Amino acid sequence: MRTLRSALVIARRDYVATVWSKTFIIFLLGPILPLLLGGVMGALASGEEQGQRRDAVALTVDADTALAIGKARAHLAARLGGDAVPVFVRAHPAPGQPSLGGSLDRPRLSGPPQALRDLGGPIGLILDQARGERALGSTALPPVDLQTAAIRPAPSASDRADVGRAAQFVLFFLTLLLAGLLISNLVEEKANKIIELLASAVPIDAIFAGKLLAMLGASLTGIAVWSSAAALGVTAFLPASVLPVPAIGWPLFLTLGLVYFVMLFLLWGALYLGIGAQAGSAREAQTLAMPLTLAQAFVFAIASAQAVHPDRPIALIAAIIPWSSPLAMMARAAILPELWPHLAALALQLATLLVAVRVGAALFRTNILKSGRPAGSPVGIARLFARRGE
Repeated sequence: MRTLRSALVIARRDYVATVWSKTFIIFLLGPILPLLLGGVMGALASGEEQGQRRDAVALTVDADTALAIGKARAHLAARLGGDAVPVFVRAHPAPGQPSLGGSLDRPRLSGPPQALRDLGGPIGLILDQARGERALGSTALPPVDLQTAAIRPAPSASDRADVGRAAQFVLFFLTLLLAGLLISNLVEEKANKIIELLASAVPIDAIFAGKLLAMLGASLTGIAVWSSAAALGVTAFLPASVLPVPAIGWPLFLTLGLVYFVMLFLLWGALYLGIGAQAGSAREAQTLAMPLTLAQAFVFAIASAQAVHPDRPIALIAAIIPWSSPLAMMARAAILPELWPHLAALALQLATLLVAVRVGAALFRTNILKSGRPAGSPVGIARLFARRGE
């Protein structure tokens, strides 16, 4: 209990120091600004395309014919959509612009060959609509009673595999972005001799666990902000029916995604924190971070190699290795509905995390604080798991 209470104190101290800072706000805005810029540019491009439609046709007919064509075009646009029918402008045709002349009985469409091929059918439909309205003596033909029945096809294994790959990439990217910050977490405190004061007051295991929990809390805060922005974008631009439903359903899939991110962050964070504790400067910490980053990329490649076939040997190996297990199990959750493999995987990941924290604390104690026997000796390993006071 002492270790847990001390870890919570360290976690609260580091979390407040991290989140309540100007640099953290800038860190939160970092991934959002490119998305906002892309959305603004896309909206501007869309508005420009709407303002300069390529299917604008110049009308060179008399006023009565132009009025009939305009009404027919409006009625068809109401049924088919404005983008399904060309627009007409009462102006002299510009060079290369198609134009419609003549009358309803003898229309004449002129323009480049490609424009004639693209616009011949839609303009013929508008002219037929105008002729029918003139023959019936009404402003519009009787509407057709349309009744739609939404039939949502079951997602295929390939669609669900794409959902699993997307989830794997999100977990990998977030872990690579956030867990790497732990590599230099202890460097400044070691340089300022703060870590010696902490080590004299609380157990080393509590320091490691507290810093992991603090960075996890800061990471979850950032993910909450980014997820809210992403949810608004998805809701605005991507219909929900477009996304294939995972095998276990969206609520449980998202819940597992959050749990697996926590485990993946803690597992890799324990490695980053344990190895980074051996660095004496920020430059050494950056040098030590490169092998771990490459290892993360290698693990991601293994986990995503057989995302479509989670029961193949490579996928099973990736599911057993704790540092790749969350990625592999997310792909499995998208394709297969069984839940017991996830419970087994989480139990293995949790046991590995406890061992990683104890080993990292022992390495820090023996190599930095110079207390106790070397962590690799039999006595040191025995004492590592037999200590009860911490």
